[in-house]
Amino acid sequence: MQRIITYSCGLCGLELAEAFGTSAFCGTTHIECQHCFNLNKTDSKPYSRMSTADIIWGILKNFVSDIIFIVSGGIFFLFAIYLGRYNDRVSLVSLLVFIIYNGVKVILLSKEISKIEKEQKRIDKLLKER
Repeated sequence: MQRIITYSCGLCGLELAEAFGTSAFCGTTHIECQHCFNLNKTDSKPYSRMSTADIIWGILKNFVSDIIFIVSGGIFFLFAIYLGRYNDRVSLVSLLVFIIYNGVKVILLSKEISKIEKEQKRIDKLLKER
């Protein structure tokens, strides 16, 4: 997933865009304008500044399709068992695909969080200097 948030610089009016590679989970508190170097406030927070409720909400937003998959897959398997057409191979393959997909998603999310935290440290340093 990729999310692009567009802002305008409060000083020079230049349109600013910040792209996140994997999710809408977290972001930096400010975006630096590349033209005038003004720091523009955003609605985002880095992971280190999120409350427990923010983290839970972010996880739910990030994995909503997976939650729907689990519920619909569970209903499908219950229905297959009821009809007597349950197949162990199908369920094993589905489980492996689900685990691999979400494993990759978690790895990408952790890399994105790390990248955002580094950028936030740089922004915090700039804010202290001003």
